Amino acid sequence: MKDNKTKKIISYISKTIMLAMIVFVLFLPAAIAGNEARDITETAIYNANNGMWAGSTVDDNYESYWYTNEAAYKYLEIETEEPVSSLYVCYAFKPSELAIQISDDGDSWRDYVYEYPDEFYNKVYEFETPVSFIRIRGTEDSQGKFGIVEFKTFTEGSLPDYVQLWEPTYDKCDMMIISAHPDDEAVFFSGLIPYYGGEKGKKIITVYMAVLDPSRRSEALNYQWTMHQTHLPMFGPFEDVYEMDKSSYTRSIWGEEETLDYLVTIIRQKRPEVIVSHDLDGEYGHGAHIFTASCLRRAVVLAADPKYHTESYEAYGTYEVKKLYLHLYDEYKVHMDVFDEPLEAYNGLTAIQAARNGLLQYASQLKFEVVRVHDKESNFSCYNYGLAYTTVGHDTKGNDMFENIEPEPTPEPSPSATPSIEDTPSPTPAKATAAATESPVKALLSPAVKIFICAAAGIIFIVCVLLIITIAKK
Repeated sequence: MKDNKTKKIISYISKTIMLAMIVFVLFLPAAIAGNEARDITETAIYNANNGMWAGSTVDDNYESYWYTNEAAYKYLEIETEEPVSSLYVCYAFKPSELAIQISDDGDSWRDYVYEYPDEFYNKVYEFETPVSFIRIRGTEDSQGKFGIVEFKTFTEGSLPDYVQLWEPTYDKCDMMIISAHPDDEAVFFSGLIPYYGGEKGKKIITVYMAVLDPSRRSEALNYQWTMHQTHLPMFGPFEDVYEMDKSSYTRSIWGEEETLDYLVTIIRQKRPEVIVSHDLDGEYGHGAHIFTASCLRRAVVLAADPKYHTESYEAYGTYEVKKLYLHLYDEYKVHMDVFDEPLEAYNGLTAIQAARNGLLQYASQLKFEVVRVHDKESNFSCYNYGLAYTTVGHDTKGNDMFENIEPEPTPEPSPSATPSIEDTPSPTPAKATAAATESPVKALLSPAVKIFICAAAGIIFIVCVLLIITIAKK
């Protein structure tokens, strides 16, 4: 009898747990979906105190932005009927100091977090207690331009995928793509990022040489994010100049020594295995493309010379690049036919198809005929490169830029140092999220989902106990 009771108890418990699991699977997606943050930007009231119209900050147009030349005491103020848990800001210009302020009534303001110049131009500010009054304000010490391209306000919950939670630029990369302007990497080197970065998991840093226009920078970030890149690219300090079929004007504006110093410094700092850049003839003859490629051929050699540019040598040491590929280079050619293979990372799209989708992020440039993904038939085909420099031998496969490059061994983990009191930074009122700091699992387990899981577990426990008591009495 006892054996029969035990079997019945086990049978009932098993069936109950199975039923609970079915219910759990059916209703968990709804619980998760119900915790997605809602974009409430459309209902926001906003104004700026510098006399300029602030509507450009909510028009979803990255070619327009609100700004002021003098940041001190200037602000953009946001008021929402429904409290805001997350504020997403795409900056055009970042002055020396900003304060994100909050208020309970719109009259009395307090500093919540401070913002300083860094490489993060798209940021998320999270409020532990949702607020309805927010200011982004230049402090009394703020210097320089202050501007905002777009902002978005969200309720509590998981933020949508288009909100960019950037990680810092890689300390070391596998591939460095050096692009004269934002969109060149999408037009002439189209398949590299989706194939090597998205599908093969290579660490890629795109370097944009000339990008002083905040609209072009915003488009570049949008493109990178669309291509599944989560580590920031690098933006060079050079002016966007235009000339055709020669590079003398670009040289006079950028400076040959300054350009070489910059290229040598980033090569030593980021230590790329492979570098890819422009055609020596500038594709369609653009002077900045010509000058970038010409300087880069010298820079890969100089980066290994301890006598060149002592400042970066003392900071990073020398570095020997393994390969330099130039677009359309005539010698030691590679034809990247792998760009036509379906990629799992892009749901079966090829690298070229993924690149075409990404190129749409460069909305301001699509009016130009040359701004397209150049296929195999184009004179500027993004499939064709040549090995202009190598320290590891020449290619034999003809479609693998990492041929002859051995993957680096994974370093042994070292014990974390215990920080001293002196090393501990002073606390700030809050944190500005520039990168995704939570794991996907932790982000998934939102308060609503946790409540759902706990409730389900409790019901299963109670039902099992009741079944055991009922069967035991029989």
